[in-house]
Amino acid sequence: GGKLEPWIATKWTESADGLTYKFWIRSGVTYSDGQPLDAASVKENLLWQIIGDKKAGLPPNSAYPTSATVTDDPASGTVTVVLPKPYAPFLNVLTSWSAGLVATKTIDLSLTQQEQFQNLIGSGPFVVSKVVPDKEYVLSARKGYTWGPPSWANHGQAYLNTVTIIPVLEDSTRLGALQANQADLLRYVQPDE
Repeated sequence: GGKLEPWIATKWTESADGLTYKFWIRSGVTYSDGQPLDAASVKENLLWQIIGDKKAGLPPNSAYPTSATVTDDPASGTVTVVLPKPYAPFLNVLTSWSAGLVATKTIDLSLTQQEQFQNLIGSGPFVVSKVVPDKEYVLSARKGYTWGPPSWANHGQAYLNTVTIIPVLEDSTRLGALQANQADLLRYVQPDE
């Protein structure tokens, strides 16, 4: 419905002037490699997105504000972001696909290594289990996952064991595969189709 809801954060507040955001991070969440997804990790991810990593060849994420002060309080499990000027899309940016939280092991990789899907260590309900570049990508349900957002009926492990993604580059072939029930989902359709 377009309404933002907490997922990794249990709640958040925004100051009246739009400059300060405070997030309460859910306890017990981990990345697929076992690293805790705590306030320190969220802080690390936010700084990584805002500043980038010149040494690894990673530019700042252009969807994020160009600067911010990010602090964490491990005792309370909170992260506070203070912006130098209001940035209205900030909360929406945090929900985008490019804002996914990743473990330190992923952040420490070079840009080339980060671009390899099997190197992404995230906190979601699936992990990359097979990659055949430009042919097939297989995601497997993550065992032990128990932190779906409040609106989900299932807060535990995914009902599906695997999801297979087969890239199809040609527009009409993609649409034909969907219409013939050879595919369950189509990401892009030409307006005239």
